[in-house]
Amino acid sequence: MAKPSNQQLKVENTKPPAWPLLVVLLAAVFTMGRVVSNDFLWWDDNVNIHHNPDMNPPTFESVIKYWWTPSQALYIPVTYSIWGVLAWMARLRVADDMGIQLNPMVFHAASVLVHAATAALVFALLCELRIKRWAAMLGGVLFAVHPVQVETVAWAAGLKDLLCGFFAILSLLLYVRYRESGEQKTAKWFYIGAIAAFVLGMLSKPTAMVTPAMAGVIDLWLLRKPVKKVALALWPWFVLSMGCMVVTRIVQQAQVLGVPWHDRPLVAGFSVAFYLYKLIWPAHLGFDYGWLPQRVLELRWIWVISAIPLLLGVILWILRRRYPYLWAGFALFVIGMLPVAGFVPFLFQF
Repeated sequence: MAKPSNQQLKVENTKPPAWPLLVVLLAAVFTMGRVVSNDFLWWDDNVNIHHNPDMNPPTFESVIKYWWTPSQALYIPVTYSIWGVLAWMARLRVADDMGIQLNPMVFHAASVLVHAATAALVFALLCELRIKRWAAMLGGVLFAVHPVQVETVAWAAGLKDLLCGFFAILSLLLYVRYRESGEQKTAKWFYIGAIAAFVLGMLSKPTAMVTPAMAGVIDLWLLRKPVKKVALALWPWFVLSMGCMVVTRIVQQAQVLGVPWHDRPLVAGFSVAFYLYKLIWPAHLGFDYGWLPQRVLELRWIWVISAIPLLLGVILWILRRRYPYLWAGFALFVIGMLPVAGFVPFLFQF
């Protein structure tokens, strides 16, 4: 009997088994599924969904216009297109006492499904990166049930964030498979699929623009590819990302708070430290914590707080060869926050 080739063994070892994947999906559904009975909010849900004339009722013309017209200081046509489909499915015969003629259950169920699918992608990505099955399962479950996810899943208007995360992680998964594929023709399609998912992520919410930097971290530190090879593969991604940055900057011209450049590292350091704290101790979560840049800069211990991520990053950088996954995980966490950390002014700082 012929021995299986190394490539065959690699495929067999990275294929996620069924039962851990089922555990991840059930964790997401059973933890977040209760939100399907929620109502809409009057914070963003009203202007985007239940009192948006373009969604009541949705038509092809009213939805397709979002592909050339930004709304609410965001260019997110993929999200609006999906909202249009959901609004068509959720249409009620009679409006309620507040004039809402859409069934919120349809929107919340869609959010739960997208979140569960994203948790499954997290598990698959961890498996692809040669992490042990039980650890990959725990990683997927942690992503699925962590309380910091509740706002995005439970808020109908948060679907843009869910779609952004779904497509970004799908892009990373396809990119890793492109790198690991031994057949050139198959690798090409993985690469094309990864770019397509990346673009769909940016069209769901602009923060997906950081996906190329995340792919670079994985490529360099976990897949151990040389810098030149990484640059050749990802330069088209960064060009697309720069285009997204320009469009977002044009769209978000109003109400941007001016923070002096020398204070921005303090604001960004505080932001990263704050969400590291929420990641470890997810208590007292809310929609708006009131941390305006001016308030942050008035804190007595701002220099100490802002230095925590820097100190942690230096330590993990020193230990990067011994613990590459810890270093890569920290780098991915920080990169994911870069668009809204405070280095660059953005609309919703107000």
